[in-house]
Amino acid sequence: MKAFIEWAQKKNIKYNGCFSQSLSISKRTIYERFSSIQDILDAIVHRSFDDIKHRKNKIIHERI
Repeated sequence: MKAFIEWAQKKNIKYNGCFSQSLSISKRTIYERFSSIQDILDAIVHRSFDDIKHRKNKIIHERI
């Protein structure tokens, strides 16, 4: 997931059907976990928000 997020950020999330090549995995591998590009993007958004929450909590605990 992290590799896909990094790739998507570099490419400005312009889906062209060949992101699997950039990640050195097959489309089948990706679509075994995600049924659509929408599911992939949803996972990215959820992961991003989780990362933000984690960073926020870390900052809060460092200030205490």
